[in-house]
Amino acid sequence: MYPHLMDADCRKMMDFLRQRGGVRASQRAKPMSGAALRQVILTASPQVAMTVITMWGSISRHADLCRLFSTRVTQEYVEINFNTFKSDRYGLRAVTKFMSTPPSIKSYVSQTPVFASYREVLSAIKRVDPSLSTYSIRTAAISALADAGYSFPDIALLSGHVPQVDVGVAVRRYNQPTVSQPEGRKQMELSAHLASLIFP
Repeated sequence: MYPHLMDADCRKMMDFLRQRGGVRASQRAKPMSGAALRQVILTASPQVAMTVITMWGSISRHADLCRLFSTRVTQEYVEINFNTFKSDRYGLRAVTKFMSTPPSIKSYVSQTPVFASYREVLSAIKRVDPSLSTYSIRTAAISALADAGYSFPDIALLSGHVPQVDVGVAVRRYNQPTVSQPEGRKQMELSAHLASLIFP
């Protein structure tokens, strides 16, 4: 962890999750509809809109953004490097995600991303639908890809989940990912599909 890279809101949330031993939010989060997602993006501040789009397109929790190590924005994609994710089998590991930026969402993605705080994002979501949470974005994104026919191992490449039978995770701990590798190309495909669901 790099606490100096987190805002105070992120630090409080991460401390809370550690004390609670984690929160299984996915078991209770109501998926966000495409209409609700668009409404959040169109009515929120630019910083919140970019944060929500990043969470949607990379299937990330807001807590994941607290682990953010670096980002790189190009004309075609956003490269997002997270500090560490926990794997039951392989321990802490670095995760890189490549999020496609088609023309429909390019205007929302800043060349120097600064993400909104958890409270700002949650407030924008609650204004649209009080029954939703920030985890509703992740739940809906995974469900949308599954509905589109993508396999669970493919979805896991973008969501960060680790299939217990995937021995390739051990290699990925040391590999320097690039967008031209098969996993990078698959992440781009998945995120491009998710982007098309926001603004067809």
